[in-house]
Amino acid sequence: SINNAIREVYPSLYRSVYSTDLVTNNVLPNGHFTDWVTTSAPDFYTATNVTPTEGTTASVTRKGGSSVKLVATVANGYLYISSDEYPTLLDLMGKTVTLRVWGYPDTVANDTTVVIYTLQADGTAQTLTSTTACPLDKWTLIELEDQVLNDDLVKVEFRFQITTNASTVYFDNARAYGKIMYEYLLPTDFRN
Repeated sequence: SINNAIREVYPSLYRSVYSTDLVTNNVLPNGHFTDWVTTSAPDFYTATNVTPTEGTTASVTRKGGSSVKLVATVANGYLYISSDEYPTLLDLMGKTVTLRVWGYPDTVANDTTVVIYTLQADGTAQTLTSTTACPLDKWTLIELEDQVLNDDLVKVEFRFQITTNASTVYFDNARAYGKIMYEYLLPTDFRN
């Protein structure tokens, strides 16, 4: 009877929701940085020595409704997602991982990198850094491809880093691959 009632009131209660935020096998939630419960950082992400704000105008979004604008408060500040807050990232231990994000340096060319940081149970750290050139005022796909992560990990972090103090960079459409995903966290529009 519920299904029949839904069919009868279809045009009145129907709400179309269209989203391209989910990417097959992307382990990063909120990769388009569209969900912001607080204004301090996008959901699941934490800022270290950067000030994040939501970029919503067409010129500062690559795809989707928003991006994240980072302004460095010291050199090598970054926005990151950690397995401490999102434990699914620990499933990447011992796997070959690729991290990609679109970057748009607004102040200094070649001012942005992506970093994969891991920590093993014995205290051994691993820091893998991209070397993609990123011209000023252009969207560039920043990549760190085919990186083998250590085993016995207790922490995995994906960092979106700015090299120069007081510099501004926009990031959008972040994705990390390394395992087959069967479950995805839906964007807020779908959950609500």
